[in-house]
Amino acid sequence: YTYTTMISQCGSHQQLRRALELVAEMRSRGIDCNVHTYSALMNVCIKANELDLAQDVYKQMLEEGCSPNLVTYNILIDVEASKRKTTERRRLAVALVRSGIQAEVRTYNTVISACNKSGQPEQALKVYEKMLAAGVKPSATTYTALISAYGKKGQVEKALDIFRDMIRRGCERNVITYSSLISACEKAGRWEMALELFSKMHKENCKPNVVTYNSLIAACSHGGHWEKASELFEQMQTQGCKPDSITYCGLITAYERGGQWRRALKAFEQMQSQGCHPDAAVFNSLM
Repeated sequence: YTYTTMISQCGSHQQLRRALELVAEMRSRGIDCNVHTYSALMNVCIKANELDLAQDVYKQMLEEGCSPNLVTYNILIDVEASKRKTTERRRLAVALVRSGIQAEVRTYNTVISACNKSGQPEQALKVYEKMLAAGVKPSATTYTALISAYGKKGQVEKALDIFRDMIRRGCERNVITYSSLISACEKAGRWEMALELFSKMHKENCKPNVVTYNSLIAACSHGGHWEKASELFEQMQTQGCKPDSITYCGLITAYERGGQWRRALKAFEQMQSQGCHPDAAVFNSLM
């Protein structure tokens, strides 16, 4: 395993050449490459952003009669994730199951996240159901990806069902989970539910971040509650959370919808003084 260890320690594009040289040295000395060697080399290829080369290494591995293991499959799924090929990731997941290798939570999470990014919540749910059937315990990452997938499709009730299932199974919620769910509520116009979740978040001692506040301010803006949006804006700063361009855009829009022109102009001036750049929506609100 000495060569494999040395290959696995190569972590940059410049060191990829060194990893390939080590493989060549192994062959010249009559040392066979095993699944650990190939997996390590594929991982180095990913670190160097040489995704096609990683796939070539995998093909060579199969041609030499070397069977992939769980680590290999995880790396391949990562490759397809980087290439945004959801169909290929699902095919690899099926191949993994057929091989008899027990997938781990990381494997399932990668495939579920892939379905989320490609806007396929139904497929994400199917993978989740297979995960449960296989006896693999979901993590916060699993649930967050599912919530995000449904949220993007405007299916907030299904996102809430996933959240409830998460609580029922005793999985700890984090700021990303809550932010994803609050964002789903904002997109669906459910500002009251967004605020309820924010309250629940505080009760669980989960500290909100700028993404959380941005979704809340936008939700209040859609609901026509500029006072609450302004309150949240002040609160986030008190909590040491620095507003960004998205925060100011949401706040100015809330003021504009509430007919609070002076407040909108003041927020715009504050935005510029903080070095945040307004977008077209902000200028349209102020015109």
